[in-house]
Amino acid sequence: TYIQERRQSLRELKKATDHLESVSAIAQIGGWELELGKSHMYFSPEALRIVGLPATAKLTVEEALKFIDADEREAHVLRVGRAINEGIGWDTEFGMHTAQGRAIWVRSQGSAVAEKGKTVRLIGTVHDITMRRQIEHALRESEQRYRVLVESSADAIVVHQSGFIVFANTSALKLLGARETQQLIGRNALEFVAPEYRNLVLARMQQVNTPSGTVPPLEEQFIRLDGTRVDVEVTAAATTFGGVLSTMVVARDVTERKRAEEQIRFLGQ
Repeated sequence: TYIQERRQSLRELKKATDHLESVSAIAQIGGWELELGKSHMYFSPEALRIVGLPATAKLTVEEALKFIDADEREAHVLRVGRAINEGIGWDTEFGMHTAQGRAIWVRSQGSAVAEKGKTVRLIGTVHDITMRRQIEHALRESEQRYRVLVESSADAIVVHQSGFIVFANTSALKLLGARETQQLIGRNALEFVAPEYRNLVLARMQQVNTPSGTVPPLEEQFIRLDGTRVDVEVTAAATTFGGVLSTMVVARDVTERKRAEEQIRFLGQ
């Protein structure tokens, strides 16, 4: 009968709605809608949870805006205005705070719905990206600490990709006789290896690309930019640089040690 079919349709709709809300909660993505001319907005249960409110809470536009950090609020109002007046949607990230005062980061997306050429409502999503932003911040801090260690290292550190130099620290500039990084970036690393060592070094470069990803120390000679030679001890290992598989080479000037060893051998004769 019609009543039974209607009840079945309502049950299926509720089931689909519950499923959608469950998926939204797992993904931490909430939905919202604003009918122009109305003071209150619709927020899905997940959108309300993101800002620390119960699923039954009702919010006016003004109340909703107060959750956005004060220094972000004006820019967001301008985005909304452009969506209403020009039909231009947005996809941006900004800081908010919950009803309990906890700072969070969200990705906000919105678009205009028009009827007869005029915007009648705005719809969109809000995605809690706090964890992602925290991870990104931690990675940046870790990268900064690592860069400080690399730059302050007494050993020369060079990173190359497919043989071409993409990074060199201050000690590498000094070791190779360069005044600035640009004298090394983009050049083939083998240019700085003495000719009699190049085949061996090339084989080691290929070995670094194997699962072990490392090679043992090797004593060789580098050729500086002025053509002079320097005795070095070199190690290399696979790494990533700018998200690309690379090779990190660490070279230590062993000229004084080699000279001392020669003197000891001479005295021992």
